[in-house]
Amino acid sequence: MVVRQLIEAAGGHALEAARIADAVRHRGPSVDDVIAEHIELLTPVGADIRHHYRQQLASPISPVLGPHSVKTIG
Repeated sequence: MVVRQLIEAAGGHALEAARIADAVRHRGPSVDDVIAEHIELLTPVGADIRHHYRQQLASPISPVLGPHSVKTIG
């Protein structure tokens, strides 16, 4: 039942369904994790810019995409 639903959700494309299933099994980092790490690694910016970027992540990105795995979105 689940396999059929996955293939239907992928528009009947078995390869896309397999990609989605693989991404779910090997979740990887979340969008929040990747963006937060990127913000911390920015070297040419000061604390005020980092704070601004964290606010940008908090709204509107994080509520919609934040908890999802980068693999499942890409």
